[in-house]
Amino acid sequence: MAGVVGLDPMPLTLRQLTITYEAKLFEAWNHTAFLACIVHNVGWTKRKKAPKEFHPFESAAAGRKFPLTKAVFKAIKKMLTKE
Repeated sequence: MAGVVGLDPMPLTLRQLTITYEAKLFEAWNHTAFLACIVHNVGWTKRKKAPKEFHPFESAAAGRKFPLTKAVFKAIKKMLTKE
């Protein structure tokens, strides 16, 4: 996650790193969805679409498929740390 975000992970908690990672993904998808919307609306169909219809985090059918609960954070922490 830290590699994608481009940060030093040492001063951050796993929760902070996860929030930062998700924000980076969301921002990247904003850009991609906007470009896909422009390409689609140029003339492919008569039905125009909004960028959020291409955005996997904003579409109506999108739901977090992997909820980040305390149990999930504990499991990730256990995998990443030596105990």
